[in-house]
Amino acid sequence: RNAPHYSVPGLKSLGGAERAAIKRYLDGRPDKQGIVQRLKKLADTPWARKTVQAMLIRQTIDDLVAGREVDYQSLLANKDNASLLKALKDHGEDGLWRYIHQEDVIGHAGKPQNSVNGSFVDCLPSKACATFCYATKGNYRFSNPLIKSEVVNWAVENNPVRTAKLAAINYKSTAEYYQDKALRLFDMGDGSMSWLPFIKQMNKEGIRLQIFSKNPDFLKQVPEMNWRALSVDNSNFELAAQHPDLPLAMVFDGSENDIQFERSNRDRILVTLPIKQGQKVLADKATLRRMLGIEGMKKVCPVDGGWKKIKHPTDPKKDFNCTSCDKYGGAGCFQGNVTSKVMKAAAETPHEKNIRELREEIEHDPERFGGKASAKELLGDLDKIVSAIRASVDPRTEEGNESQSEEDSGRTIRVRQIDEGTGRY
Repeated sequence: RNAPHYSVPGLKSLGGAERAAIKRYLDGRPDKQGIVQRLKKLADTPWARKTVQAMLIRQTIDDLVAGREVDYQSLLANKDNASLLKALKDHGEDGLWRYIHQEDVIGHAGKPQNSVNGSFVDCLPSKACATFCYATKGNYRFSNPLIKSEVVNWAVENNPVRTAKLAAINYKSTAEYYQDKALRLFDMGDGSMSWLPFIKQMNKEGIRLQIFSKNPDFLKQVPEMNWRALSVDNSNFELAAQHPDLPLAMVFDGSENDIQFERSNRDRILVTLPIKQGQKVLADKATLRRMLGIEGMKKVCPVDGGWKKIKHPTDPKKDFNCTSCDKYGGAGCFQGNVTSKVMKAAAETPHEKNIRELREEIEHDPERFGGKASAKELLGDLDKIVSAIRASVDPRTEEGNESQSEEDSGRTIRVRQIDEGTGRY
């Protein structure tokens, strides 16, 4: 069931039944033409081979949900996947939902710690990404993560809100949720417009998401309270120029072209991800510092940079993953962008936001407000204003008509919910 599939067949090497199954799957996709073009352009790359298997898995799910016989091979149509196959064959869609309820929607890969994966089919990979994709290596070589990602993607496409509520239940059982840390989406695969209702429901559940994507149109629709970045490398830098309004996650290989791009786009880059390609290793901190400088180093992922380990060789207390950076925000993805502060800001009332921003301006540049002594006095006055406002909206400080609602009496200020269409998230 979970054997590694180091080399899966490409489209051209499939049998007739498998090719017919993929054709049926593609015929049902509105983006069929784009998928076919990508498979032709990137044929025989690790991404293309995984995508072929993903399409066969998904068609197997669709056929069994519809009560049709499966006369082709896929990683799912295997006798070792007994519980999932039995649920599908015996009860169709209801059986699949029961199976999803019994299993976690969330996966637990080492680096992100917790993640909900998308489908390889939705990827818009660059040439470098398709060739060196990390989600085709390590534990992702095995069949179970690929099957699970297609099951979850089916659930999101068919009922994104229900799937999000299940994912929220899963995440709220983890320590990371109670430590105010973001949940990763798409450690494998990518998102599509079908995922937007899922994302918004997760935000309603009080969960911030971390999203890397190569799909700019999708990414622009993701609420800004989430961590989001357009993934670029030196085979698709033009994507960054075409979408100047999106923050970036840059794959960095140490070439002169990469160095110049990083320097020119440093203000937009949220994280720099050094990589190993072939025998070229970028895990030397001194080498990276010479290339990127002190300011650029602040954006480097500590794990990909090589000075932090997912599994520390001698001290488990020093194990490090994506959520570690989300605690203090000192480096990498969450530098100055930790989830605890973002979620707190998302729940602020307008007057609280205005006062917080004014306080930050005064503390950052006291000379602008008449010097340190004057700024200190002004901060004291702000504290008095905040106390007065809190007293005026606290129903315990007032007496009045108890039958009158707090909202009607004007004693409360309604907190803006994160799913409202007005203002920013």
